[in-house]
Amino acid sequence: MNQSSKASCSDSDQQTSARETQKELSNEELKIKVVNMEKATHDKDKLLQEKDEELKKLLDINRALKEDNNILEQKTTDLDLKNVVLEKEKTALEKEKNNLKQENTTLETEKTALQQKITTLGRKYTALAKENNDLKEENFFFNQVNTILEKENTLFKQERPSIETKMNTLEQDNIALKQENTTLLQKNTALEKRKKVLKKENSVFRQVNIILESENIYYEQRRTSLEERCTYLEKVNTNLNFNQETTPPKSSHNNLSPRTCSALPSSAAGARSVFLS
Repeated sequence: MNQSSKASCSDSDQQTSARETQKELSNEELKIKVVNMEKATHDKDKLLQEKDEELKKLLDINRALKEDNNILEQKTTDLDLKNVVLEKEKTALEKEKNNLKQENTTLETEKTALQQKITTLGRKYTALAKENNDLKEENFFFNQVNTILEKENTLFKQERPSIETKMNTLEQDNIALKQENTTLLQKNTALEKRKKVLKKENSVFRQVNIILESENIYYEQRRTSLEERCTYLEKVNTNLNFNQETTPPKSSHNNLSPRTCSALPSSAAGARSVFLS
């Protein structure tokens, strides 16, 4: 009777020891899994922080691009205004050029008339000289006429250099205006080319801005997805802690489903792959 009682007590002690050993092993496994989840959560928090910093840098770049775009638009507006001013100056120069051409034409007409008059007077003088030779009897009359014609001829000869000088001056002014007009046309062409270049650069900056905005939306969606995953993992961690505190030691290992345990590391790996992609 005593030996059977001792054997029964020994079996009971062995079963109790086995249960305690199993309980300790289950607790150790839970602690290891909790530590792994905490490490995975810490890694995800670190990745989220890095993504936040990267997003901040992208926002700063986007803001700088918008400021550069505004500056380029202002420069384009300034160039348009300058172009309008140049067009007005060009129109004024064209009008002045036309006026000078009209004055030049008038002077040419006057010059032609004077030359014709001088030619006519010369012919008259020749005819009078001939008549003077032929008609010596009318020498006195013709001498008076000759004196008058000589005075007129001298007057026209004196006026002719002044007219020619004025014509030369007008021609030089006309040449200078043509050169200035050519310079203005070259400047206008250069401004037009610069304007086209600025418009192309402005178009490129707008496309880059659109791409950056699309990337910002994409990263915001990724961040929202990761926050939902993190919330899910925190809930699972809370449930595990609750199960550890409320579940009896014998059945605690069986109630922790393999599916939940395997899902946690895969979620952390999925979050890490999202960031790396």
